[in-house]
Amino acid sequence: MYDGDNLYNGRPLFRAAIMNSRSVIPLERVDGDKAQSVFDMVVGAAGCSTAADNEKLSCLRDLDYETYFNVTNSVPGFLSYSSSSLSDQPRPDGKTLTASPDIFANEVKYAAVPVIIGTLQGEGTFFSLFQANITTESDLSTYLNDIIYRDATREEITALIDAYPYNNGSSGSPYGTGTLNEQYPQFKRLAAILGDLESILSRRFFLATLPSSVPAWSFLATWDHGTPILRSFYTPDLPPIFYGTDAPSLAIQDRCISFITSMDPNNGIEYAPAGSKAY
Repeated sequence: MYDGDNLYNGRPLFRAAIMNSRSVIPLERVDGDKAQSVFDMVVGAAGCSTAADNEKLSCLRDLDYETYFNVTNSVPGFLSYSSSSLSDQPRPDGKTLTASPDIFANEVKYAAVPVIIGTLQGEGTFFSLFQANITTESDLSTYLNDIIYRDATREEITALIDAYPYNNGSSGSPYGTGTLNEQYPQFKRLAAILGDLESILSRRFFLATLPSSVPAWSFLATWDHGTPILRSFYTPDLPPIFYGTDAPSLAIQDRCISFITSMDPNNGIEYAPAGSKAY
């Protein structure tokens, strides 16, 4: 927010950040087509569609709490066909959030504080469960263009898909599973694309924009890799960080605590299973 100015009364609001899964994802403006369609859905569910444009907000504000709560939750969530095209993302307004975060990254308009940023290996599987009608490359192209990346050209979508060979379901996410876990044709391909663009590649992109003077550590985790279909999906890194008592959980907790106290996740760590060092 505020082009990276995190000062309040002359003091920084935070001195570092631990970020899991998502970071500099592209966002559409608050007056864009996506935001307008979400607003129209809420207005329709509330019975306010017949109100004049300048009275629709007043109509929503006059609703009782329970009705308002229900209509604002009637829009698609991430466990739906629209997947990572979320209804309730932050929207650049030209003032508080002046542009999309991916633009900020290129211009280093963010609070450049020390960070730990990590992702799961199979971030996209969770977002690819409800698109079973996608059975061909053409279906995949249409879905990505019409639902997820509506401002992209069809040529750009085609180039994106071409970077992820289908190989009869033997490649894609969840990775390293051969032809297993292909829940429908194009499932593993869609999961790879969404996982990369929403989490894994955006993490790498953000790290590449950080000034060399900013300390940064990154991880790629495989928690819950044995989960059927999803494997190392979105969110199973959180329980180990907050509640786990096994060695890998204690190792990540140790690194977070070390980072909080010394700004170095590898400083004085006690739990260090093989291959657990943060880089």
